[in-house]
Amino acid sequence: MKESPRFTLPRMRDPRVLVGIILVIVSLLGTWAVVTRVADTITVWAASKPLASGSTIDQDSLTAVEVRLPDTEEKYVRADQSSPVGMTVTGAVAAGELVPASVLVDPAHLDGRVIALDIPGSLPQAVQTGAFVDVWATDVKDDEAQPIEVLSRAHVHAVGRDEGGFTSTADTRIEIFVPNGKLEHVLEVIATDHRVSIVAYPKESS
Repeated sequence: MKESPRFTLPRMRDPRVLVGIILVIVSLLGTWAVVTRVADTITVWAASKPLASGSTIDQDSLTAVEVRLPDTEEKYVRADQSSPVGMTVTGAVAAGELVPASVLVDPAHLDGRVIALDIPGSLPQAVQTGAFVDVWATDVKDDEAQPIEVLSRAHVHAVGRDEGGFTSTADTRIEIFVPNGKLEHVLEVIATDHRVSIVAYPKESS
């Protein structure tokens, strides 16, 4: 009577067994690495558009992003814990940049205000939201008056331009952040007969 073949376990020396074990180990290590990496990421707020110093954050200003950075929890605002909507930024934040917790302040404690200036004619194209500008004023009642610098490197909060053509004789409104220490002087210039001019910084200098 012919005996049926016996099933024998493959020996550990069989290369196929060793390769199989190695593949299983590599797979487990890869899964562990992915799970660990995901566990280390946190969700924080980033700016979805440029935020000028002195601007108030609304929901459209923010986007949640996942990051994996050292000390992220202390430097930035976690999206799963709090929302900075309604807060004011004290420094410019570029679009796509993570919003630092250090630039957020309650508007009631803000050391400055945002004011609007109506500038005759058009503004340089370099004057955009988030840019820096100098503000100069000239006394129109004095024919010999020289321009005086009212503000240096003021952050632009918003710009309203006439999109109807290349030239315009109408005023252009610009909103800028003014520190409290300069506020009285700026308001005095606005209230008197001064022609206000805006001097833009080149983009690479801002």
